[in-house]
Amino acid sequence: RMRERLLEVAEQRTGVKHDVETGEHGQVKSQPKFNHQYILYYLLLEDKVFQEAATNPYLLALQTYMLGMDCRLSSVTSLVKWRDETGYGETLGLHIDSTVKYPISIGHETHTANSAWLLTDYTEDNGAMAFVPGSHQHSRHPASGEGVDGAIPVEAPAGSLLIWHGNLWHGAFPRKNDGLRLVVTYYF
Repeated sequence: RMRERLLEVAEQRTGVKHDVETGEHGQVKSQPKFNHQYILYYLLLEDKVFQEAATNPYLLALQTYMLGMDCRLSSVTSLVKWRDETGYGETLGLHIDSTVKYPISIGHETHTANSAWLLTDYTEDNGAMAFVPGSHQHSRHPASGEGVDGAIPVEAPAGSLLIWHGNLWHGAFPRKNDGLRLVVTYYF
């Protein structure tokens, strides 16, 4: 249901009917601008299916474990990604989600945590997310190119839920296959 509704929203906002298999897609004027994907903002306002996913008991249990009972949902967005051999380039776009200069390293004092509902299968060639295991313990943003050698693809079937610590270095591999990679993220 979420994938179907997301594709409808994408078509409404771009004027182009998207196709998960062929990779047909439109463009939106959003920041930041990428050649391999775009971001759809404010999805929580679009449909009840996005609200239901935000209150999934597994999602809430893991987010409150990392952030405490007073955690707050900050944003619900989608990244629509298509075939592009370059993607983010050699750095894989590795970053952390914490917005503070000196992130807190572990436990319930973490500033942020993120989650993603995978709406298409994730494989390295399909442009899977790249995680650098253990990097959250550095409690800092990676330097340009740092961590790329240790990055692993998060491979999982459509319908999976990913949840990660706000300090985890992450990005994405380029999509080498035809079709679209769809995800809806819930940032706390």
